[in-house]
Amino acid sequence: MLVSGSALEHVQDMKWWAEACIAITKPGGLICIVAPHGTSGFTEHRHPVDCWRIWPDGMRWLFRDIKILDCRADARDTVMIARRSISDTRSLHEVRGQAW
Repeated sequence: MLVSGSALEHVQDMKWWAEACIAITKPGGLICIVAPHGTSGFTEHRHPVDCWRIWPDGMRWLFRDIKILDCRADARDTVMIARRSISDTRSLHEVRGQAW
């Protein structure tokens, strides 16, 4: 299982990051991502960068290649739970070589 909490907003290349999250999760494994969507007074917090806020539609697009079990926004965050297919054979080595 891969869990990421309040990290996505600090990633400059979020498409590559999403692919890497999928690649390092075992086939059949779960992925849980929690990321702020920017309402309720959330302010910039650079460590060292603060790049994104994401809503459920954007999260679904990022993880469109895997089965999304739930994706919703609460008062502050977008939360997604997904499962990597057992037949998914991609590896982190393949993701590293991709240029986005």
